[in-house]
Amino acid sequence: MITIKEVKTNKDIRDFITFPLKLYKDCDNFVPPLYADERALLKSGGNSSVGSSVFYLALRDGKVVGRIQGILQKQYNQMHNEKRIRFTRFDAINDKDVASALFSAVERWGQALGMDTICGPLGFKDL
Repeated sequence: MITIKEVKTNKDIRDFITFPLKLYKDCDNFVPPLYADERALLKSGGNSSVGSSVFYLALRDGKVVGRIQGILQKQYNQMHNEKRIRFTRFDAINDKDVASALFSAVERWGQALGMDTICGPLGFKDL
């Protein structure tokens, strides 16, 4: 069974940041992000003047098997008269159920905020 957990505690933050390091440990082309930048983002809750975020972990039998970040980029939505959320930092084991559970969590979060579309991967910036 897959459990989706919102990142709230210091342990959750650590698990969110380190999961890709474990997942891609044998991938020669993986370039890890800067740990300090990731930690600062998660400590802030991913909130800024242009938007807000949510971070989720997927767990199976207490072990992290995936992660995702949802973003509400308010400025973009206002400028383009849209109601969309974004996703980024999606990493998961090769399992459709894990991916589906993570995306469903972000979709529910967006729907609760009145959004009707999801797109990505995109961060706060449109680049």
